[in-house]
Amino acid sequence: MTKAQGESNSIGFISVLKHAELGFFGGLLILNPHGRPLEFHCTLPLKPSRAQEILYGPTLSSFLCGELIGYALISKSKEEPVLVLSDNRSVLSLRHLISIPIVFVENQDAESPTNNDLEETDSIDMEHFRLADHSVGIHRAYPMDRESTLKIWKSIGATIQLSEPFGRIQEALQEANPSTKAA
Repeated sequence: MTKAQGESNSIGFISVLKHAELGFFGGLLILNPHGRPLEFHCTLPLKPSRAQEILYGPTLSSFLCGELIGYALISKSKEEPVLVLSDNRSVLSLRHLISIPIVFVENQDAESPTNNDLEETDSIDMEHFRLADHSVGIHRAYPMDRESTLKIWKSIGATIQLSEPFGRIQEALQEANPSTKAA
């Protein structure tokens, strides 16, 4: 498969984990349409200060996960994905800083770990819809992302399991930050 110069056909996946002592850390996995990795980036743990916890209040998770961690990850990548998916809804705040559609993928497996506890106080207003048999959400401030996401997924994403790459990211993050394995 060829692509025009400057035209990307990759999809990014962002996962952010929280460690009780170390703080938040995230990973970005960029895949080609066949599910093969093109790039992987991760952050060092970021622990908010008590002053940040007080001042940011219920917006702390959006600030840390989206604006700091998510933006740092996207900024590091050489490949610009056409779509970014995350298992952490706080990453949707990244959409204010970039022009790429950001989609929150809800965890469908009650048995597997979830990142939903990271945003328990987050008040991001989402529009929900179905994508590849998953419930997903976009930031309500960007309604055009729904149509873009559906079009992109239909053309290049259909061969990728929607939630599987998050497990790869979480395992890679634990390998990159061995002190987090006890969390």
